[in-house]
Amino acid sequence: QIEEADKFNEKLTSSSLLYNGPTLSYTTNPQAVYTSRLLNFKNLPEPKNAIDNKDDDNSLENI
Repeated sequence: QIEEADKFNEKLTSSSLLYNGPTLSYTTNPQAVYTSRLLNFKNLPEPKNAIDNKDDDNSLENI
């Protein structure tokens, strides 16, 4: 498995050298305090594009 991982990493690094997309650059203030926190996704509303799939389930059973 280690050999496979090494081969995969070699392919990954060689393919990433071919990437010509935009590069990300940002500067940080050395005097600033940067923090992060976990987000709470427990009480999200149902998505507006959610579809009731009850009818679709029945149509698949008839096939």
